[in-house]
Amino acid sequence: MWVVDPEVLIIEVEARPFLYAKTLPEYSNKIIKNNAWEDITKKLSEDWETLNNDEKNSRFPHVKDAKTSGNYSIPTNVPEQNTGSPSTFNTEYSPAGPSIATCNVTETPKKKKKTTSSFESEILKAIKNESGMDEDKTFCLSLVQSLKKMDGVS
Repeated sequence: MWVVDPEVLIIEVEARPFLYAKTLPEYSNKIIKNNAWEDITKKLSEDWETLNNDEKNSRFPHVKDAKTSGNYSIPTNVPEQNTGSPSTFNTEYSPAGPSIATCNVTETPKKKKKTTSSFESEILKAIKNESGMDEDKTFCLSLVQSLKKMDGVS
């Protein structure tokens, strides 16, 4: 396995913006991107030309050894008190992370009911009463014209 110089890798990738810029139309072209990565690999690897096609096309052989959620194992030095029931299981060794019971849950504060002072409530009552009287006044004033006509007719 060969060691990659990170500065050279960064320079080569920055020279090809379609490898990382999603707004460019070439970003969605798989063939162009594969050819660009092959060019970068040729510049970084000394023995690229000596590799066979299987070795050139093999990607990420180290992933087979990577830990997944299926192959985690609990260390053997766990104290016996933590191995009893699932409720007492130590979340430090859990691949799923902390459970909902151990997460801090914050509730949104409830809105306070607005309280009005006695002065404000009196003003509101007066305004309501005025609007009620105004309705009565306007109704009576609308009848005045018709009443005057009735007096003149008789």
